[in-house]
Amino acid sequence: VAPTTTDGVRSFGDVQFPLVLEARAIATADAAQEWLKQNETEIRRLQAHHGVLIFRNFPMHSAEEFLSFVQGFNRPFITEFMGGGGPR
Repeated sequence: VAPTTTDGVRSFGDVQFPLVLEARAIATADAAQEWLKQNETEIRRLQAHHGVLIFRNFPMHSAEEFLSFVQGFNRPFITEFMGGGGPR
């Protein structure tokens, strides 16, 4: 996993926003979760510094795999949205 760039990324001084992390050698959702556990401290530091992290090319092939990965952050996330997807 390494930082990469994409359209829409901005720099403010030494801070890239958002920071895009690209999986280059993680082949399975289980391996992604293991990587997350092993790098939790660094991921939290990066999130605090950059504000937003985008995880690109991580091997998530279903909503269940994605939810399991997200829950690995040990943070409260909204997993149900009430009120519909209409304009606000």
